Amino acid sequence: MHDRSNGLGGGFAAYGIYPEHKDQYAIHVFFDTTQARKECEYFLFRHFNIDVAERIPTKQVESIERGPDIWRYFGKANRVRMKDARLDEQEYVAQCVTRVNNDIEGAHIFFK
Repeated sequence: MHDRSNGLGGGFAAYGIYPEHKDQYAIHVFFDTTQARKECEYFLFRHFNIDVAERIPTKQVESIERGPDIWRYFGKANRVRMKDARLDEQEYVAQCVTRVNNDIEGAHIFFK
């Protein structure tokens, strides 16, 4: 990774890291609070068909007193909701991610 000089840090992409979930979205979420996780999961489980929800193991770093709680979810877009919204899959998923990131304080989805 390298600094892109735009204040957003470096970017990365990883392909094939979850071969058992190759036909699903891998939704990674940073949570600041338990309440943020509850609100986000309520949204995710209504808008996606989630098969797996699990905390991502992390290593404690002494210099970071209180880091986020990081979770990953594997699932597919809810076809009924997507059809009702009259959106294609790419736009539906993008709008769902944007909604969580903008409307649920303390939750931030990051994934490709």
